[in-house]
Amino acid sequence: MTDRDDLIDETEGESFAEMLEQSLESQGGRLVPGQKVTARVLKVSSEWLFIDTGHKGEGVVDVKEFLDPDGNPTVQEGDSISVYFLSSSRGEMRFTTRIGGGAQGNAQLEEAWQAGVPVEGVVEKEIKGGYEVKLAGTTRAFCPFSQMSLRRIENPESLIGTRLAFRITDYTERGRNIVVSRRVLLEEEQRRLREEAQAALSEGMTV
Repeated sequence: MTDRDDLIDETEGESFAEMLEQSLESQGGRLVPGQKVTARVLKVSSEWLFIDTGHKGEGVVDVKEFLDPDGNPTVQEGDSISVYFLSSSRGEMRFTTRIGGGAQGNAQLEEAWQAGVPVEGVVEKEIKGGYEVKLAGTTRAFCPFSQMSLRRIENPESLIGTRLAFRITDYTERGRNIVVSRRVLLEEEQRRLREEAQAALSEGMTV
C-alpha cells in the first residue's frame, strides 16, 4: 500500500467531529454547515428572526420556527437561542433550529445526520417495533418505541399525524435506511433545564 493509500484510509476513518474541527481551524473560525451556535435575537419581523452570532454578516432564521400554536412569536429581542448554520450568501447567513421538509430538506438529511442537526418529521403510522416517520420530501424513517419518549407511551396511536423534532441516529444505504430518535432531544432538553436550575440555585446561595 502506498503512502497515498494510507492517507486516504486515514482521512476516511476520521470522525465528522474531527473534520469539523479541522475545517474550522483552516477557515479561521468561519462557520461551517451544521455548526451549532448561540445567538442573540436582534429583531423579530413577520418573516424572519434577525440574530447576532458574533460573526461577520447578518444572521436570519425563519420566524415560523419560533411561533406558538396561535401564531405568536415565542422569543423577543435580546433573547439567546441555539441555532444551526445552514449557508451564507451575499453577507447573509441562514440558520435553523431543525431541518424541515421539502426538496431542500431532503438533500440535507445526510448532513443533518453527520452534524447532529434535528430534523422535522410527521409520525405516519405504527409498525412493528415502532413508528414510520415521514421526513423531508418522501423520505421515510423508523423510530423505535423506546426512542419516541422518555417514558413508555400508553397510547401509541395518539402520536399518529403529529409533527415532531427528531435526531437521525442511523443513516445507511444512501438514505434508504434511516433511524431517528426523539428521546435524545428530550434528554438533552432535560439536562439543559437541570443545569439551568442548578446554576440558578448556586447563584442564589452566593448572593
